Amino acid sequence: MKKTLFWILKLCISIGILWYVFSRPDISLHKIVEHIKSIELSRLLIAIGLYIIIIIIACLRWQKLLQGQRIYLSFLKTLELHFIGLFFNTFMPSMTGGDVVKAYYVSKHTDQRLEAATTVLIDRIIGMLALLTIGAVASLYAISDPQIRKPAISIMVLFLIITISGIIFLNKRIMKKFSFDIKMERWQKIIVSLKRVYSAFYIYRSKKALLTEVFLMSIVIQIMSILINYQIALGLGLNVSMKYFFLFIPIITVISIIPITFAGWGLGESMYKYFFGLVTSACGLAVTMSIIVRLSALILNLFGGIFYIFHKPPKTFSR
Repeated sequence: MKKTLFWILKLCISIGILWYVFSRPDISLHKIVEHIKSIELSRLLIAIGLYIIIIIIACLRWQKLLQGQRIYLSFLKTLELHFIGLFFNTFMPSMTGGDVVKAYYVSKHTDQRLEAATTVLIDRIIGMLALLTIGAVASLYAISDPQIRKPAISIMVLFLIITISGIIFLNKRIMKKFSFDIKMERWQKIIVSLKRVYSAFYIYRSKKALLTEVFLMSIVIQIMSILINYQIALGLGLNVSMKYFFLFIPIITVISIIPITFAGWGLGESMYKYFFGLVTSACGLAVTMSIIVRLSALILNLFGGIFYIFHKPPKTFSR
């Protein structure tokens, strides 16, 4: 009951924010539809092509993380599970809800269930760190601009917080200081599971080559994600320098993940309006860009439903 009420609340917040965004004369729903109809088809196809490439690279990245845990799945199986996750991401209240589904299904393919599920979380964290790295580098070039100094400083601070937290987390000497003894049997089982999750993270510390490769793949993915937005913007006739995309998209992505709206709807659109509104008066085109990016991904993610329908549980575990 509480979960249902929480989902309804998130949906109401999304509707409320979207209503606020579309209440402006230059961002009316009618004008948004007209902008979508007028997009340059070649730019849209380039954006869709980039998204398909992202899916392929993301599957290869996840496959490598699984191999780091000595879990071996074929690329096609990894692709299938990845698409199932994308499919559920489309319909679940949280933007990361599909990760939970993906973690559940991959855990069915190995006897190392907790470790397999943890790779999904690690995959998400590395991707986010790569995105923040790009934003931090872009902020170095943008911090001198008074209009966008605050966003530039914000992403640099966030990057430093995540990086320092990661360094501390992977330092066993420091983490041991946070350990404590719990005698209740119920809590001991949870502690054991948490220790296994930590070990799944820590194992990559000794696999620097693999971790570097995965991080570089994440950089490529995030750059391509930013270029998708840029291509859509060009297709709409939104003339904004590319440097702003490398600064704004990482911030918008991080904010959109905050689980206060339904699948990020409303929150993301308002952030596109706010940040791109700092450098252009065409806020309507910025919001339209956000919607087209979402709809393009949604259409491709729906193919995950086909994988979900025909998915068969494994008869034997992969090792």
